[in-house]
Amino acid sequence: MSIILKSLYYETKNKYKLKLIAGESGIDNVVSWFHFMEDESTINFIRGNELIVTTGLGSKNNNWLDNLIKGLIKNHVCGLIINIGQYIKTIPDHTISYCNENNFPLFIMPWEIHLVDIMQDYCDKIINAKQTASNISSAFFNAIYYPDNINLFKPPLKQEGYDLNGLFTIISLELESLIYSKTSEISLKYFIINIEKILNSFSFKYSILLNDQDLTIIINNSSATDIPQCLNVLFNEYLKNQKSFNNMGVSLSSKGIDTLPKSFKEAKCARYIAIKDNKCIVYYNDIGLYKLLFNINNKEILVDLYNEYLGKLEEYDLIHKTDYLNILKLYINNNSSIQAVSEKTFTHRNTINYRIKKIKEILNTDLNNPKDKFNYMLAFYIEEMLDLNVT
Repeated sequence: MSIILKSLYYETKNKYKLKLIAGESGIDNVVSWFHFMEDESTINFIRGNELIVTTGLGSKNNNWLDNLIKGLIKNHVCGLIINIGQYIKTIPDHTISYCNENNFPLFIMPWEIHLVDIMQDYCDKIINAKQTASNISSAFFNAIYYPDNINLFKPPLKQEGYDLNGLFTIISLELESLIYSKTSEISLKYFIINIEKILNSFSFKYSILLNDQDLTIIINNSSATDIPQCLNVLFNEYLKNQKSFNNMGVSLSSKGIDTLPKSFKEAKCARYIAIKDNKCIVYYNDIGLYKLLFNINNKEILVDLYNEYLGKLEEYDLIHKTDYLNILKLYINNNSSIQAVSEKTFTHRNTINYRIKKIKEILNTDLNNPKDKFNYMLAFYIEEMLDLNVT
């Protein structure tokens, strides 16, 4: 977890006599760094989510502060501290209203506070928070991949206040290759910061792990209703318009740190189904029969089952350039309706009747037995899973 503006403010407001005068609704912002700024011409060098402090030394006219704030908001700065008293005496009401309208946190700090003190303090806190977040991510990584070595993860997570006997939920996201490339480190950084901002608004205890194209969010001690609410906000307010995001899978909420490897697998399985069905969010609890298939460790069993029921038909299609596998799948999925298959394939009913008859001959079945239909349906499920290359 990165450092949050709200935490930084409440932890130090008495020490530096800070006062929040506007934009309280934006106080859950993540703070990426702390900068001193007096020249509005340098705003374009801002990368986003910095906390800025100014004395107003560079102010040239009455519009200087308003122009500065507009530029900071445009460049996604997380907040502004004004060292008030020497160059800026008071903050106009219209400026306060503008910050409130844009959810932009605006603080004032008396002139007696030395900038060098708060700058060193805040930068140290941000660096320490980043190091702590990295340590927590490493601990969760070990909990997932090396669960037998509890000394690698239990002590550091307990020290940071995680409830090791509480509920854990894992969310697995797939990212586009462009965002995690070395040339897009800044884009990736602020992609994650925006996710953190929404997680912070729900007051979650969480950690984020990144491994190439896979981004994993681990949430500790959330209710069953909080997770869907959070993900709906995350998707609708941020991810929906992000080309860097593809699919998301969500595990069950399981009790205890020892369940993380299982939850991680569940989230990945749900994400595979999201990829297959072209859905943005899929919950493991909703994937039905795939739960069984994903938990069969010996994939050769699945391959044998597929070949037993559909191998002959696949071989026939390859040799004769037919499309009988697809026809059979449509036939089973549409309750053996010739009319439905005809409409979906834009093919005459008589042609579909002929093809179904031929399929029955190849498979040596009449397809009227519910048990047979289930076996072929299961084989198609296996085919889809194997096509996803799930291991």
